[in-house]
Amino acid sequence: MRRHAAAVAVVLAAATAGCGDQGAEPPATSAVPTTTVRATQSGWAAKADAVCVGYQARIDALPPPTTQAEAVTLLRKTVLLAGDELRALEDLAPAPAERELVAGFLRRLRLVVAATDRLAKAAAAADEAGQTAALSEGESAAAEAQTLADALGLTACGAPTG
Repeated sequence: MRRHAAAVAVVLAAATAGCGDQGAEPPATSAVPTTTVRATQSGWAAKADAVCVGYQARIDALPPPTTQAEAVTLLRKTVLLAGDELRALEDLAPAPAERELVAGFLRRLRLVVAATDRLAKAAAAADEAGQTAALSEGESAAAEAQTLADALGLTACGAPTG
């Protein structure tokens, strides 16, 4: 059980900053718009990537967990940092043509942060079923965020970490 909590903490912590697995496909029932990847980056995307780089560096600097308690601590710290990152991204004003995609991207990031918070609570309670459910929800939202990040031309916010 301790290995499970540490593994899910590492996987979801990487996804929390909007950095999903580029190889993951969104679920078939996903409401993510079908879009193409932009050849150039907009002003919003450049500013967003700068925000993501800073927060991802802070998340990456957190020590990797070796115990259940450390996994919970990592998740809680990641939730706080990711929440701050999300608020910073929400403060950026996208061009009118990007508003819908940006709103969808930010909605998916909120879902990832919420799943990470549920994962932290489940890990603290040693609730494996809750951890698995939160991880699944977080991975699904992260995959959808990745699709939207690609469509927006994001490079740091949508790049896998590790």
